[in-house]
Amino acid sequence: MSLDPQMLVPAESNPNVMDPERYEALVGAIRDMGFLQPILVRRVGEKFEVVDGHHRRKAALDLGYKEIPCVVEDYTQEETHILRLGMNRLRGELDLSTTAAVFASLRDAGCEAEQMALTGFSTGEIDDLLRASSRSAEEILPEAVEAPEEEPDDAGKTWTLEIVFTDKGKYQAARKGLKKAAGKGGELSDGLMVLLEEG
Repeated sequence: MSLDPQMLVPAESNPNVMDPERYEALVGAIRDMGFLQPILVRRVGEKFEVVDGHHRRKAALDLGYKEIPCVVEDYTQEETHILRLGMNRLRGELDLSTTAAVFASLRDAGCEAEQMALTGFSTGEIDDLLRASSRSAEEILPEAVEAPEEEPDDAGKTWTLEIVFTDKGKYQAARKGLKKAAGKGGELSDGLMVLLEEG
């Protein structure tokens, strides 16, 4: 079935993100080769909600398409969430905070872990995301950051500082910078302290 992309409604909770460069490549591919994969939608009133194909829909609008190929299915909201997560898991990147919120809504709607595992996430990964989504803002962001109290010098004790990167390039650049600051044979922690002292 062909539909006007203006009739297609993007989902409010689409966890798939695409950087501008990849989006421009997608627009170029559709411009040059047309639609090679139809957009999966479900009927909602007079319009159609996008289940899979949000970026292709946007590209169609940007290119001025009046009709694009679509597959219309009769999915429940829960089935739609499961399909959307599963299909996006295979390509693109998932925004984990949105993904966690979608899993929380599926749990609240009564979906079992086995159903949610159809998304391609393991039950352990789903549990981790659900735990993260249930943490309150107060647990995540304290009201104020105070200087830690002095602790006694415990010989042999180690401390860990965890820094999470969502961008591999930034992670590699930070690691390289810390190694350089640490000097030959130095630990990454030594490099961090050198940079902090210089700042």
